[in-house]
Amino acid sequence: MAKISIKSEKITPFGGIFHVMEHFPRFVGPVIDKVLGLRCTSFGYQYSEISSSFILN
Repeated sequence: MAKISIKSEKITPFGGIFHVMEHFPRFVGPVIDKVLGLRCTSFGYQYSEISSSFILN
């Protein structure tokens, strides 16, 4: 007999984008910052944060 797990999370019309964006800063973000380099601290945002905003838009 198969086990059934009950999820308390609500199903949203956005599908898995929230799950992807939870893992983006941990896995893809450091690679982007390593390849492109770090920006000056006076700008306020790193390249990985800018690319994640492009993905969400």
